[in-house]
Amino acid sequence: MLFNQAVKRNIERFPNKFKFQLTESSTKGWGTHRKYLPYVFTEQGVSILSAVLRSKIAIEVSIKVIESFVQMRRFISSNSNVFGRFERTEQRLSLHDENFNKIFNALEYKTKNQHKVYFTMVKYMMLIDNYIDDTIFTLCSKYPNVRFTIYIKAIKVGFPKV
Repeated sequence: MLFNQAVKRNIERFPNKFKFQLTESSTKGWGTHRKYLPYVFTEQGVSILSAVLRSKIAIEVSIKVIESFVQMRRFISSNSNVFGRFERTEQRLSLHDENFNKIFNALEYKTKNQHKVYFTMVKYMMLIDNYIDDTIFTLCSKYPNVRFTIYIKAIKVGFPKV
């Protein structure tokens, strides 16, 4: 209650982008004797709280929270190259996803135009299939700039003994 009063007394310091109040449904299970709904604060709201709250414990907690934010910022800035690498990897994976979709569409519909789109982008292709026939070799021969590796497994003819 004192916490909510401190915020209400200084409400001009807490615009809506710095805080919001939880709803009754979001606090279910937090106890049955709740008179006031709690506030939730953004990083900026926590900074303002450090100036508003006056108890010794509140000041210690505010200092620890601010120190945590500072450590988090240092961590992010000192690892920005790692985050950049993640971003570039994600972009490459997205491009690979697009290419795989083109591959799957080309193989599924077996139309010449889709094969041409796919095979102009690829330099190497691996096929794993137990049922390769002459159509695959014909297709491979149309693309001399693509290196194909085909893996097959011999299949026994007949039915297993019971």
